[in-house]
Amino acid sequence: MFAAIGPDRTVLLVNVLVPRRWEGEVNDQLAAAAARHPNAVLVDWRTLVTSEEGLTRDDGFHLTAAGAERYADLVVGQVPGG
Repeated sequence: MFAAIGPDRTVLLVNVLVPRRWEGEVNDQLAAAAARHPNAVLVDWRTLVTSEEGLTRDDGFHLTAAGAERYADLVVGQVPGG
């Protein structure tokens, strides 16, 4: 993916919060990819969503309206020029 995009574009990699056994592996792979590629930015949704109340529904991972807004703000805030 990074070869196709090229080094001049920023790639946002958003980590996850999901009650599945693969959550940690996926987040580790995203962090490793961000470390390998200077044009990658790891957007740390997991830390944000676990540190603020009211962003997820009772199941702990589907977003509330406030959570969706916070997610969008987090991602847009990382877009160059955004």
